[in-house]
Amino acid sequence: MTTARRLAAIDLLCSRELPAGPGGSAPSGAGTVPLLVDLTHPPGPADAPHDGRGPDADHEEQLYADRDALAVPLTARFGEPDHLGLQGVFLRAAEPGEGIPEPWRSISSRAGDALVWRAPGRWLVLAVTRHGHGGAARLLAAATDVDPP
Repeated sequence: MTTARRLAAIDLLCSRELPAGPGGSAPSGAGTVPLLVDLTHPPGPADAPHDGRGPDADHEEQLYADRDALAVPLTARFGEPDHLGLQGVFLRAAEPGEGIPEPWRSISSRAGDALVWRAPGRWLVLAVTRHGHGGAARLLAAATDVDPP
């Protein structure tokens, strides 16, 4: 997927209405459903590693480079992103009684950090998921009206 196509997918995330979930549209975000899109370009034969580190390491490294490339035009539009470490969110989500809302619960279970922008009417999130846990690393974008934890 090219940078232009990824930006088009992000533009769609920023322009679509966040769908109401069960319970309506609560200000807490409990009643809205975050939008999520996979921006990953699957590795092909041309992406085969040449340094002996293995395809997963190269693929994940490329996804971070792709995320950083997308950050340039997004920063021009929305300002500097917050770099949100998600390890603490992940640990809090495992605690009994901690109510970490979506999409933060899901993203923190898959990614160690995220770039987060305040776009008009929502938060825009870019994260690279860790490989393992049943699959290869992925580049995800999410839009939500739920504030970061």
